[in-house]
Amino acid sequence: PTSSSKKKAAAVLETGRTLRFEGKLGDRYFENSLYPVLRDGSPPERIAVYIRDITERKRLQAVLKQTEEKYRRIYENAIEGIFQISPEGRFLSANPSLARIHGFETTEELIDRVEDVRDLFVNPEDHSRLLALLFEEGSVQNYESQMYRKDQSHHWISVNVRTVKDPDGKILYYEGTMRDITKRKQAELALSESEERYRAAIEHSNDAVALIEGDKIQYVNRKFVEIFGYDHPQEIVGKSIYFTVHPDDRPRVRAINRSRKRGEPVPDRYEFKAITKTGKAIY
Repeated sequence: PTSSSKKKAAAVLETGRTLRFEGKLGDRYFENSLYPVLRDGSPPERIAVYIRDITERKRLQAVLKQTEEKYRRIYENAIEGIFQISPEGRFLSANPSLARIHGFETTEELIDRVEDVRDLFVNPEDHSRLLALLFEEGSVQNYESQMYRKDQSHHWISVNVRTVKDPDGKILYYEGTMRDITKRKQAELALSESEERYRAAIEHSNDAVALIEGDKIQYVNRKFVEIFGYDHPQEIVGKSIYFTVHPDDRPRVRAINRSRKRGEPVPDRYEFKAITKTGKAIY
């Protein structure tokens, strides 16, 4: 035995207490247990030694440590916010990205300052609706809502969340990911406003306007409906473009449309005889 082993054995004989320690021999790891052998209350004179090979356990511990470190780095550096929330609404854990999304400097500040996650929702009904969906489905994908930042400004988030339960069905916590979609929502709003302006301009135009896909009419404005003597756009949408063309000019209009579909040169502007709902010919 080595001097270190002799010292450990001496300590067991002196104290009468069991001693456990790990050692390595070559590429193998061992767990050593030294037990004092007691008899009739007299001081121990002998030691029982138990040795167990723990090489595989040490290998698995090293693999586990590497795996935990890998996932810890993913968790800490993820672009999306990652969280766990208790059934009472407290953040159990959060990564740095989640703190940044809500305007906090650190995850500790977020966890300390936010006592109930429902306080982050601008509209409390959004939180209630989310919980109802979790109760029914167990998980929710791409749920959008407005939330407060630390400075009380509003931003839009999209969340994926699931319910985690114990074997008895009791809710342990909610976990999921969250991302800030404020820029996307602002772009959608701007696009919607732009589309509304152009739609209004087209609807009130003094020229008849139609959108055509293939040979089918997809949209007509009010002036188109008025010119052809109809009452509602629904009477026109979905029909062939030729139903408004007078039979005398249909062959010519068909020929122009066929050439356009083939990519051949066609007139940008041309005249034809049309027919209204009542059968009246107009130009």
